[in-house]
Amino acid sequence: MIDRFCTALYDLAQAKGALESIAQELQQWDKAANDIPELRHVMIHPLLHRAEREKAIVSILQKSGASELMVKFAGTLARKNRLYLLPKIAIRFSEILAEKRGEVKAEVISARPLDAAQMASVQAQLAKIFTGQKIALAAKIDQSILAGVIVRVGSKMIDGSLKTKLNNMAAALKGAA
Repeated sequence: MIDRFCTALYDLAQAKGALESIAQELQQWDKAANDIPELRHVMIHPLLHRAEREKAIVSILQKSGASELMVKFAGTLARKNRLYLLPKIAIRFSEILAEKRGEVKAEVISARPLDAAQMASVQAQLAKIFTGQKIALAAKIDQSILAGVIVRVGSKMIDGSLKTKLNNMAAALKGAA
């Protein structure tokens, strides 16, 4: 179902030359739904009638300056009682957009923010592994890894974290004892 909604939205956005702006609007809408409890309430409250929900969502998006396509899409989701799918739709739309561009999304997890040179180094290393593909990096901070980086690309993971190295060393010492 999510793929159907995303494919339809992708086709309409592509026809209007608005792929990037729709991807941004989806992300903004998803963030707002997470950050604003009242909006989330309107989107998922079971006692709110579909027509009322659609009217409220359409009004909110129009007042926020959303594109006509996004307003209509949101109205359709509300009418079909599918607004709860928004987070997954936002993610899947971004994935489809990246796939169409030939991009591979890589999540780079580090204990502290990486500077531009470090991110460029990670990107260069990944370009060697994933030849012929554009690498889109998404940085994430997780202080529990202590140091180093973990890179996830699809189902593949490269773990260069200090936490994993220490855990491996501890397991090896326990096995030797």
